[in-house]
Amino acid sequence: MNRDEILEFGRNSIDKYDYRLLERTSRQVVETCIVEIGARYGCSSMLFGKIAKERNARVYSVECDPLPEWEENLKKAGVWDYVNLINTYSPWLDINSFPSIIDYLFIDGDHRTMLCIADYVCFMPFVRVGGMIAIHDICNEHCGGDVKRAVDIIFEESDNLEEVARTEKGLGTVVFRKTKPFGEKHE
Repeated sequence: MNRDEILEFGRNSIDKYDYRLLERTSRQVVETCIVEIGARYGCSSMLFGKIAKERNARVYSVECDPLPEWEENLKKAGVWDYVNLINTYSPWLDINSFPSIIDYLFIDGDHRTMLCIADYVCFMPFVRVGGMIAIHDICNEHCGGDVKRAVDIIFEESDNLEEVARTEKGLGTVVFRKTKPFGEKHE
């Protein structure tokens, strides 16, 4: 399945700018594990599933309300065997339901500022040094600036992230690289 088909079947829940950015940055670091938070129609699940299939990796898709299209879309894309659905709300996730080391974390769950930050705080310790964290919808007008505000707070408060890239067309995504372990003191 090509990019345009993935975007169409996934109801354009990510746009072509975000797709290119997510594809390029995830290919740089994925070895074994991608975790995505938020996957309603499976647009990002199909993209990450393609990469997981190429690398013989796994995608762990955390979604409390997956739509029936999610499973159908992954099967159409030929990536069903590479994606595990974790059907729960991200704050209640059992951390034993995915590997302890994440190569790529994609945050696109609850778009309220505090809950976006909560997803970051809960999952970032599991992202390996050199791994990446992408946050979607930084420009989405329907979010009222909440995701962008969360990203600003995360970047301001974190001394273990460097910005790798961002898109500011369409819905918008920012990608950070984790530069040192969680909790390491800054000299």
